Amino acid sequence: MNILYTVLFLVFVFTTFFNNGIQAYIHLEAYPLFAFVGATEFPAYLKEYERRLPLPLLLPYFATVLSNLLLLIFRPAQLSLVWLIVALVLNIAVTVVTLVLATPVYNRHKQAGKITLDGMRELLRINFLRLALSTLSSVIVIYLLCSVFTI
Repeated sequence: MNILYTVLFLVFVFTTFFNNGIQAYIHLEAYPLFAFVGATEFPAYLKEYERRLPLPLLLPYFATVLSNLLLLIFRPAQLSLVWLIVALVLNIAVTVVTLVLATPVYNRHKQAGKITLDGMRELLRINFLRLALSTLSSVIVIYLLCSVFTI
């Protein structure tokens, strides 16, 4: 692999694993903590939560998708085109799940100013899907890493 391929691949690998970690953090820590925020503090807590999301969540995700797309264009021979496409589909599926499933549910609880136990279960079910998609993407990256190092 030349330097361009190497940098693109390293960005793709790092951000894929980083995004998987963020989804695990959201699933295991961030969402469950919503239940412990009092009703009066809940709106301010969500506002601060949302303010802090772009850097750790959106920027790495954008880097993952961009590096994945660029690897499709500037693909070294060691990387399977099929698995790069599958990884891209999985990463885009995370966005679809977020926009179609998670955001409306999240906004409903934000509007209500509280989250119920059933609401928490619903958010966690949806986020489990995002976590599963991210984890599958990470498994593909592990496979791609192995294919690079065995050739």
